[in-house]
Amino acid sequence: MKKILLLLSILFIALGAKAQGNLQFNQVIAGAVSISPGSVTGALIVPTGKVWKIENVNFSNTSIGMQINSLEVTINNCRFPFWLKAGDTFSLRNTYTGTGASAYICQYSIIEFNIIP
Repeated sequence: MKKILLLLSILFIALGAKAQGNLQFNQVIAGAVSISPGSVTGALIVPTGKVWKIENVNFSNTSIGMQINSLEVTINNCRFPFWLKAGDTFSLRNTYTGTGASAYICQYSIIEFNIIP
């Protein structure tokens, strides 16, 4: 009897729970930027009603880093994917400022999803 009551309780709790919505594929955002030494790219902002999944960032030098909102992430030590909600920002940064510093190419791929209520 206790098992039946427990199962019914779990069922009612599960039916009453609400998530933010379902995700529907919208588009792939792929880009490449040249980043000068000591500079940061313009921030990409996740639009309202969307969610981004950063799949990969390819870089030609280990001095490239990511900024997600105000958090600095070292690319060579991170695990993809990264999920970003509406209003979050994403930018890339070239931290190298040594002698003979040059611009580096960085490529990224993002999958954008619509949030369906």
